[in-house]
Amino acid sequence: MARKTIDVASLVRSANHRLAHGDDSPEFRAGICSLVEHALLRTDNYHGFRYLTSTDVERGEAVAIGITRDENGEPSYPDETRRTYFPPR
Repeated sequence: MARKTIDVASLVRSANHRLAHGDDSPEFRAGICSLVEHALLRTDNYHGFRYLTSTDVERGEAVAIGITRDENGEPSYPDETRRTYFPPR
């Protein structure tokens, strides 16, 4: 079987989109974070991440910094899996 590879930058772009715009559970997003960090570290491309704020996600979705309110006025507490990774240089 032939060995296949994927472009790390493409993986990071896809993961960043899912971390910011998906309605996945925090546990699922934690798995995405783990996968991305492993790939970036193994390829010497890890340049950190930043937490997402309310301007980075859809209205009402959880953010990593601060408490926001959903469309019903209910509080949404910080979620550290809402982050974006810096792509390979």
